[in-house]
Amino acid sequence: MAATYSEKVFFNGFDENYLLSLAVGATATIGITVNLQPGLFIAVRDVFRLCKMPEAQALQ
Repeated sequence: MAATYSEKVFFNGFDENYLLSLAVGATATIGITVNLQPGLFIAVRDVFRLCKMPEAQALQ
């Protein structure tokens, strides 16, 4: 979906679904835990971008 609407920003709203939302094209997130542990969410995103899903799942 994100590729079809490249001018749009797709947000995730549930911290517990962050990795899944990245996998389906979300490009941003809004959540409480993100504000409390930003380093963890950045790590999940970075590992996901390297296509290392088992590692990303372990972090999630």
